[in-house]
Amino acid sequence: LTTYFRVLGRVPSNQKIFLHIDTRGNRLHGDHYPIGGDFQTNYWLPGDIIKDTHSIPVENYTRQGQYMMGMGFYKGNDRMKAAPDAAHQGNRVKLGELMVRSL
Repeated sequence: LTTYFRVLGRVPSNQKIFLHIDTRGNRLHGDHYPIGGDFQTNYWLPGDIIKDTHSIPVENYTRQGQYMMGMGFYKGNDRMKAAPDAAHQGNRVKLGELMVRSL
């Protein structure tokens, strides 16, 4: 999964991405530091465009069905406010949906 971020304001601390791919009764986790931790979020400047690529394994026992992908930023128990308002669901931005099925 490749995501791009347009930095709107300074980030006061190094944040981790939470990436959840959910269906009823099942969640795939893709939590990680952006860019493998090579460029901490507290160094991002307004106007920067950041590209992050992260792989999430889908094991053969994963439940088939329609999944919703959502992501946000966090440090410890604190979640960053998601923007823009029109695109978010609480503290996460909906990235889209995907179908998981067996071959």
